Amino acid sequence: MATTRYIGRERDHHREAILRQKQTVRDDEEDAYSRARLAVSSAPLCQSLPDFTVVIEFCNRSKWLHRAIWIQTELFLSFPKASTRSTIEEPPTKASSEGFIEAIMLHPQSASDTAGRFRVLLHLGETKTIWDRQIRGSFPDLKELKQIMRSLIADYEKC
Repeated sequence: MATTRYIGRERDHHREAILRQKQTVRDDEEDAYSRARLAVSSAPLCQSLPDFTVVIEFCNRSKWLHRAIWIQTELFLSFPKASTRSTIEEPPTKASSEGFIEAIMLHPQSASDTAGRFRVLLHLGETKTIWDRQIRGSFPDLKELKQIMRSLIADYEKC
């Protein structure tokens, strides 16, 4: 009986040691992943993007992916690429009253310094922050966001 208890305790200690080792490996992997994400998020993201590119940065831990995708879809519908709007008689042009978006990039972030982030950036030669939830205190209203983008695109096309 005493031998059985000893073997049982030894088995429990062995099992706990294996679980601690697995947890340490997981923690190390998560730390490496966090450091890599932090390096990516602190790198100049919009340095080599083409003009008329929108970047939506959002906190992945806050589960804002669906909101980001919804805004992405609405912006693509409101600002279609020139090639999808043009007909055979009308060649595609950049200048238009509506404007267009070349690409929309979703950029999830999960580092502790980006907690709660939801930003919409527009790259027109240089990157401009159109909306920052932490500064404005709310998520973007699509009507207002589209108006801001139209005015920025129109100003850029005048140059």
